Amino acid sequence: MGLEVYLFEANPVFNEALVRSKEKYTAKGMKVHIFPSTVADIEDGIRTFYIDTVNKDHDFWGSSIYAEHHDAKASNAKGTRLTSVNLALWLLQNFSPRDFVVVKMDIEGAEYELVPHLAQMKAGIVIDHLLVEWHHFDVGGTPEEKALREEKAKLGSAMLVNDGTNMPPYDSAA
Repeated sequence: MGLEVYLFEANPVFNEALVRSKEKYTAKGMKVHIFPSTVADIEDGIRTFYIDTVNKDHDFWGSSIYAEHHDAKASNAKGTRLTSVNLALWLLQNFSPRDFVVVKMDIEGAEYELVPHLAQMKAGIVIDHLLVEWHHFDVGGTPEEKALREEKAKLGSAMLVNDGTNMPPYDSAA
């Protein structure tokens, strides 16, 4: 058994690059699976995604599921409807505890929804390492809602660690 890579990318700007990467690494014998224009989410369905058009030098890093994201606002993003995948369910259906699974998550604030969902669904039994880039910007809501979102993310992280998932500090800019 060898390495397999699964790439979920919501921003349609990167669809062509995903296809090229898949072709390049497949030609080298690697197994690369791509999910272009697909939101890693808490449920299967359709999700509105707001595309950052102002940060070209930073690969449109402010694209998000949140209309309140500062780069979505700066882009006057109206939102586009994309397929969403329940990542916890997808992981549980595609991997077993004997597999070695590393998840890298840089999802512009949606980690505060997704991490507790992974914990609730017990996806930690198949995730060996979870690298989460935590974003600390305003995604809307009252101060109470923001505090609750952060508390749920902390509890979810603790539950995942308790289930055996290693969650070291992570920052892609570091």
